[in-house]
Amino acid sequence: MKKYTRLDDYEVISDFSSEYFKKLNFDFAYFTNWPNQSNKYLNNIITPYVKIVMITSGGCCFSFKENEYTALKNSIIIIPPFTMHSAKSFDNTDSFEIFFSVSNAFDEEQFFKNFRITKIRFYPDIIDDYLMSLLNYTYNICSNKKYGSSIHLDYIINTLLLDYISADFKFLLKDSTKSSEQLIIDKTILFLENNISKHINVKDIANHLNISKSYLYRCIKNIVDCSPSQFIIRFKMIKATQLLKDLNLSISEISDLLGFSSVFYFSSQFKKFHNLSPTYYRDNLKQLKAIT
Repeated sequence: MKKYTRLDDYEVISDFSSEYFKKLNFDFAYFTNWPNQSNKYLNNIITPYVKIVMITSGGCCFSFKENEYTALKNSIIIIPPFTMHSAKSFDNTDSFEIFFSVSNAFDEEQFFKNFRITKIRFYPDIIDDYLMSLLNYTYNICSNKKYGSSIHLDYIINTLLLDYISADFKFLLKDSTKSSEQLIIDKTILFLENNISKHINVKDIANHLNISKSYLYRCIKNIVDCSPSQFIIRFKMIKATQLLKDLNLSISEISDLLGFSSVFYFSSQFKKFHNLSPTYYRDNLKQLKAIT
């Protein structure tokens, strides 16, 4: 293709940060706006989604285990999935909330690790006029069921993470070249995706990739800090949360779809990984849908 040298100064160069966010696919569950909330108390809230709370006026006190956060106007709180917390609003509090997950199981694991979403993250005085106008504009699109709602929400999340709180995350500046270990991880994920209903063990993966079990262990340990066996369980447990959103599937059917030998073993692994049973998880989904 002919290159126009007169446009050299205007060339758009791809960078690691752009490639990273381009790869992420967010699944949005809810986008809420709660205006004029005064002294409203919510006790022991738990959701299966990442929850971003943006305080646009007033304030709110969040408690999580022994920690307490006071979020005033223009503050943002990021709450990981399955994190039990309580909240009490001050007088005349307005807030937006976005509930979402990451589509791909491995991408979600990496997303939590990269952005340290393993506990509540608190960012005071971060919402400016531009972000405020973006929230209002996007909420208007979503609440009126206009086309492109997810695209606009996707833009908010990417803008928020990249432009407002990216100083926390040096990984966004690293080189985009994939290591040989990362390529092994990618191939492992593809193999698991294509054989999700089968009982897969470490030997199956190593044989498929034509590598030794010890090399597979080293790759997975270096990239995601767990053993191959743990990685298989992680993958299936995150996949389970996605399947549980389909209320037409029974827990027994989900167990079969994920290649577990019994629904009892599936349930025990799910509870071990997520700290709650598949039934309780699904009940929370129904309750959350009822109040939003």
